[in-house]
Amino acid sequence: MKILRAFVVILVCFQSYSVAQITQNGEPTKSTEWIGHMGAKGPFVQNTTEAFHEGVRRGYYGLEIDLRVSSDGVFYICHDDVFKPYLFTDRSLHGKRMGGYSWDQLKDLEIKNRWEKRDYSSTLARLEGYLQVIQDNDVWAVIELKWTNGINNHDTANVARLVDLVKSYGVYDRTIFFTSMKPVLTYLYKEYPDANLMFLAGSKTIDQENIDWAIKHNFSIGIPHTIITADIVSQFHRAGLAVNAYTVNSEKDAERLRRLKVDFITTDILGR
Repeated sequence: MKILRAFVVILVCFQSYSVAQITQNGEPTKSTEWIGHMGAKGPFVQNTTEAFHEGVRRGYYGLEIDLRVSSDGVFYICHDDVFKPYLFTDRSLHGKRMGGYSWDQLKDLEIKNRWEKRDYSSTLARLEGYLQVIQDNDVWAVIELKWTNGINNHDTANVARLVDLVKSYGVYDRTIFFTSMKPVLTYLYKEYPDANLMFLAGSKTIDQENIDWAIKHNFSIGIPHTIITADIVSQFHRAGLAVNAYTVNSEKDAERLRRLKVDFITTDILGR
């Protein structure tokens, strides 16, 4: 399923969203929607339950997260696969790989954020808690698949379990699976042809070959906002596919992207 086709369904089912239809030449006419980066940024830790609820409060169309898998197969949410000092308070863990730790070893670790000269703390969130927020609030899930146990270029053993979990919460039709790992996207494309899939491109991978590859497979695209052009947006819109600009925290940048008619702007702080 192409993501922009899914928007027409959402217009019918969820009238609170402002979603327009597609014109005859395939150019979308809907307004640009906000996606909360790691839920939202503020007086809490991103990628946690508190951030997800704040993203809902702000009215974001979707909430983006970073998915990891513990050594015992639990899906949890964390941006990095290494214990980084900016996030974890336990200095003895810093620099170690997280993939070898079980969920029991991870679940009670203190994580932190500093906001306006105050410190805030939380714990890592399981995917189930995030999916519950999505289910309860009619927002889109944007699940970025990071290189992790059973979800990587060499091993897709945990991908089917992930999709089954998403489906069990009844939010599969409003979930975008988002990754830079081509073998993982290809697996999803073959096994789940109705999935909403998005290729995560970077400054070194946004060449015409990868644009053609994504369009051929009906993958929408996420691109660093600084390198998005009108031509890139036009190519994806002609194919009925969406363009997601990340990560945007300047209203001036957001206005430029709205003029380019990008479909999504992923942000930490805008749209409040």
